[in-house]
Amino acid sequence: MKLTTEFYQDEVRYGFYVPTAIKQAWGAELQILAEIDRICKKYNIRYFSEWGTLIGAVRHGGFVPWDDDLDIGMLREDYERFKEVAKDELPGEFAIHDYATKENHWLFLARVVNCNRICFEEEHLRKYHNFPYIATVDIFVMDYLYRDEEQEKARCEEIKHILAVADQIIEGRMQDSVKEMFLQELENKYQTKLPRTKNARELGIALYRLAELQMARVSADESDAVAQIFPWVLKGNRGLPKKCYDTLVRLPFEEITIPVPADYDMALRYRYGDYMTIRKVWGGHDYPYFEGQRKNLQAVADFPLPEFTFQPEMLYDSTGHVCRNANAFDGISQNSLCDNAGRVCKEMDKKSSCKQEKDVEEQTLTDIAGQYVSVLDEMMENCTAQMQEQQYGDVLSVLPELQQLVVDFGTLLEEVRGETNPCVQKVVAKIQEYCDALYALYEQLNTRLQEPGAPEAGQQSVDVPGADATVRASYEAFACSYAEMKAEIQQFCIARRSVLFICTGMREWHAYEHLCDEERQKADTDVYIACVPTVFKDIYGHAEYGQNAEDVNTMRIQDHIQNLYGEFADNIRTMPWQKVNPALLAPGTIYIQDPYDGENPCLTIPPIYYAGNLRKYTKNLIYVPAYKVKEFRAEDTTDRYNMKHYVTAPALMYADQIYVQSENMRQRYLECLVEFSGEAYRAIWERKISVSEFVFQSEAGKGTSQKTILYCIGETELANLGKRALAHVESRLQIFADNHENLQVQICFYPPRLSDWEVDLQRVKTLTEMLRTYAETNKAWCTLEKPQKQEDLAAYRERLAMNGDAYYGSPSPYVHAFTLREKPVMLASTEIEY
Repeated sequence: MKLTTEFYQDEVRYGFYVPTAIKQAWGAELQILAEIDRICKKYNIRYFSEWGTLIGAVRHGGFVPWDDDLDIGMLREDYERFKEVAKDELPGEFAIHDYATKENHWLFLARVVNCNRICFEEEHLRKYHNFPYIATVDIFVMDYLYRDEEQEKARCEEIKHILAVADQIIEGRMQDSVKEMFLQELENKYQTKLPRTKNARELGIALYRLAELQMARVSADESDAVAQIFPWVLKGNRGLPKKCYDTLVRLPFEEITIPVPADYDMALRYRYGDYMTIRKVWGGHDYPYFEGQRKNLQAVADFPLPEFTFQPEMLYDSTGHVCRNANAFDGISQNSLCDNAGRVCKEMDKKSSCKQEKDVEEQTLTDIAGQYVSVLDEMMENCTAQMQEQQYGDVLSVLPELQQLVVDFGTLLEEVRGETNPCVQKVVAKIQEYCDALYALYEQLNTRLQEPGAPEAGQQSVDVPGADATVRASYEAFACSYAEMKAEIQQFCIARRSVLFICTGMREWHAYEHLCDEERQKADTDVYIACVPTVFKDIYGHAEYGQNAEDVNTMRIQDHIQNLYGEFADNIRTMPWQKVNPALLAPGTIYIQDPYDGENPCLTIPPIYYAGNLRKYTKNLIYVPAYKVKEFRAEDTTDRYNMKHYVTAPALMYADQIYVQSENMRQRYLECLVEFSGEAYRAIWERKISVSEFVFQSEAGKGTSQKTILYCIGETELANLGKRALAHVESRLQIFADNHENLQVQICFYPPRLSDWEVDLQRVKTLTEMLRTYAETNKAWCTLEKPQKQEDLAAYRERLAMNGDAYYGSPSPYVHAFTLREKPVMLASTEIEY
């Protein structure tokens, strides 16, 4: 399977920051699951999501954000068939670990792994996007339980006894005479033959197999319930009705779908109670699971494993000298822009009697504009003196050079700041007027010099009153046009401030929204937005550009800005990344979001937009976290762990300022960065980190008494309620109709596209027709919602929650997009009949 860059990007889910490093683990597990799914479809083997993966599918549409493993379940008969066929079907590097095949794996589950060792081979890293660690999918087995509770208790005691004997033999804690006694007892009881061997592991496997046979000895016909016997039934659990697993439906899970029990609500409520309430408590295993593998690898390696470490020289003091270096942009599709700037600088240098203070490569647009005006002043003064001496030939000879100079500067201005920029348009308009006046003067001088008695070059003209008066008037218009052009350049080029936002996508743009609005309202400021692509990188760190979505991002943000500000967006320009040259633009402030500067394990942005490069072109580099997290405490270990990825990162070292969402988060950042750098640097972090009122401002209210209800109909309703499902939906729609004066109703589905539903297709068709008719009849207050083209589940969920005031209906991942915004949620109940 092929996962997108969007999947691997950092993001915040339900307030929890999920970095790329965790996404790599998720991605590797999804690739294993894809192989399991392929095999199960081929051999008609049923499986379903289990434990945290089941919660994730139902509640989040993917992984539980603070979980990093993937669990599925199978009924015993499917489990045995899968293990048999998978040996020949799984890719060669895969393996199945269970108690018989893996040392010290004394568990009654199978673990499918993508490799038996940590692997740094190029092909493996390419396949798993630079993730070298062993990824796994656990398969839990469900067995049938006795109807009679006493029979089940007796079986559990038998299994416990077999396992107690096995564990003591494996651990070498049983004398040979006692061992022989127990073996004979078990052989007689179960009419089997156990090996006599000195190999404790071999005998342990035989005993575990015997215990597993007892787990599997109840048939489906003898049972009404199923459960994982080890360890839960052995601890007194009585399982779930087996009919709970009769019907499976597929729900979205990240970028794929996964089977779940149609009556997942019963399964989850039985295990977790109110499973839709988020409790971010973790005790299942170490988080993340691969950190233990990394520590074990480091323990045997004779060199430090690669990771970002603190380097004091990266801490940038904005009061110090910064060397701007336009050469950093060589070969990045900006050669023509740099060449044009160089040509303008060199031409001005030729005309100027003063030596430039900076090399051509160090010039900013403001520098060039200032020197440009100085050169033109000098040339215009010479022309004025020559006109007074009536040296028309000398004036005529310099006019083409003046024209070429201003045309080159106008072209450079449009390339750097954009043709549609109103300030640029004003300057270019004055340049055009100046060129028109220049051409008129050229024509007048040329005519005058063609008349009888015209002087040679360098000689004074013989005064011809009428003709010379016309020339002088033309020159006065030319000089006046220059003064106007110069004033425009001074106001809109030299004295004007520019601000640059570096953004990686529409999802990340929202953190900038209020900062951009604040900047655009400053009368002397132009706002530029550079949309940079996030792309995969190979194991050597090289970006794999290929086909990416930077143009789509640019268009989305451009449309959003236009919709947001309309005619007031004149001083905001959205640009593809190749068209921006910070070296020439030299913004007063650059806002950045990507923290990594090449340290992301599998993704990158164009290196020219790394913070370490951008700080050369501005005196104020500001890091703004791309996502708002749910406030957490110092003792929240999973949140604190992930800060090592997005806080102790290069961009925060290089930035002059770091904006955060709250005083609490400022303390968390301080703790993390001081721990990373040492106490000696606390004062620097104290100065750099501040709470910004413009970051992540809450959504404004709609200002209306009419409320919008999102009504979600889940596939599981149709699967569970059967023929009664349509009547249930109709009764709810009637309630909305009775109260429509105060409501707008948006009807949606989960999974969001009905084409993905696998329940009775005729019933789905009937439901669809019924809802279309209802929405058309009540179109004044009711609409049917569906994802827009290329809109993924996360974006769709956020749009629904942004537009809705309250949620009602089936459990779905939409719920928590509402609760995060503190909007009411009511889950619809269904009565399941068995």
